[in-house]
Amino acid sequence: NAIIYTDGTQGAEFTVTKNGVSITVSSGLIGTASGKTTYRIYKGSTLTVSSSAGNIKSIVFTCTAENDAKQGPGCFTVDGGDYTYAGTVGTWTGDAATITFTASTNQVRATQIVVVVE
Repeated sequence: NAIIYTDGTQGAEFTVTKNGVSITVSSGLIGTASGKTTYRIYKGSTLTVSSSAGNIKSIVFTCTAENDAKQGPGCFTVDGGDYTYAGTVGTWTGDAATITFTASTNQVRATQIVVVVE
């Protein structure tokens, strides 16, 4: 298991890495709001998760809004695997070294991203 987070990282593009798992956002922000770290993936941007520690089996996003509302997990489309969402939680399952999500309908804001590798 790898829980990835950081405080105060900002920029048009950023990457965070922990335990062999990297998350790269093409346009967004990691910052602290109301005492909580949020990952903001701007509308039209991509979030790519890659692992050198083994194939990715699941990714769970805990978002600040529900379903397909702005900032919710339903704003993502994904290039493979199985992605579902309910309430504030989006869950991807599959078997890949790299997977890319696109914030296609609106910005996505997550307070936590949990990546499980084999």
